[in-house]
Amino acid sequence: MLSACRQLEELLELRARDPVDYERQLKVYNRSYCHRWERRRGA
Repeated sequence: MLSACRQLEELLELRARDPVDYERQLKVYNRSYCHRWERRRGA
């Protein structure tokens, strides 16, 4: 749980410091780990 909190803290700091890189990293994570998730249409 501490590891997850640290990672979230780093992401929030990145969002404040460099919003473009923050969005890029979220998209990379999404493509790597969430690409098979069932999605609602229009969401």
